[in-house]
Amino acid sequence: CLRGYNSCCFAYGQTGSGKTHSMFGADGSASESSRGLIPRAVEYLFAQLNARAGAKEVGVLVSFLEIYCDKIRDLGRASMDTAE
Repeated sequence: CLRGYNSCCFAYGQTGSGKTHSMFGADGSASESSRGLIPRAVEYLFAQLNARAGAKEVGVLVSFLEIYCDKIRDLGRASMDTAE
């Protein structure tokens, strides 16, 4: 399953259609059934990496981008800017 491929998860739709809920899950819920796609995928990825610990060197790069009104915003960078 983990063979060095790049991937993209893209959510597109009208405002209020549930993109954020689908991607991240219910607000503040740790319940298995209400978690979104991203928490489930990240948990799986790191479980697989931990299972193979020591076998190979690995790197993980994650980006969160928002496209709104034809402008691209790096959400990871935006949160870093406000934390400083």
